[in-house]
Amino acid sequence: MSKNSFLPLNFSTWLVHGLTASGVIPALFSMMALIDGNATACVLWLFVALFIDGIDGPISRKVKTDVKKVGVDGVLLDLVVDYLTYVFIPAIFMWKFGLFPEGISVLLVSVILFSGVLYFARTDMKTNDKWFTGFPASWNFVVFSLSLLGTPDMVNAVAVVGFAILSATSVETFHVFRSKQLRKTTVSITMVYLVSMVSMVLIDGQLDNSFGRVVIVVWFTYYIATAIWKTWIYKSDLKSKIQADHSIDR
Repeated sequence: MSKNSFLPLNFSTWLVHGLTASGVIPALFSMMALIDGNATACVLWLFVALFIDGIDGPISRKVKTDVKKVGVDGVLLDLVVDYLTYVFIPAIFMWKFGLFPEGISVLLVSVILFSGVLYFARTDMKTNDKWFTGFPASWNFVVFSLSLLGTPDMVNAVAVVGFAILSATSVETFHVFRSKQLRKTTVSITMVYLVSMVSMVLIDGQLDNSFGRVVIVVWFTYYIATAIWKTWIYKSDLKSKIQADHSIDR
């Protein structure tokens, strides 16, 4: 029997792949809620998908899944599901609920979809120390935040263009769980950010949670600040340190 046979040769690997693939289920329910015009249910199902995406990676690394064992590429599988939940559904959400200026809404949705699919095809998506290169097409975060902040549609349009451009750059942005530098701070502030957003959706149901809005603004400020730090300041300091070490060695 071929090693790449599409059979359960490694049960633990298949379980992990099944967990990753299960993200399409909340994606389905989220899309159904979107079609029905139920914004709350749509967002909550996307949070379920986000939870699955957050745990399948660590489990996969623990199990040490290997494409050669079962003939399925877990990374590619993850990207397929992520495009649905991180890019496609959030983009349609913005159009469905009128969060873009009239006349250019379809154009802006196209910008999200186009930039997202190009980003997922990048061969330099992550750095050696596990930071993302550019904005990692996490449009679900952007959409959740803008909708809960209640920002004007023109601000939303500018934000979309800005993040789309950022996705094509070499600016380094953190991976919440895998980036080595600032990991504890990043995980902590992101957990507060996510819990705040879920609370705003579940408890308030309205855009009247001032604390939640402050947390969202703080998180994005941290996101941008760390990107600037990692891309320019940290690299500059690291380069200076290496040069100094070389000088000492001489």
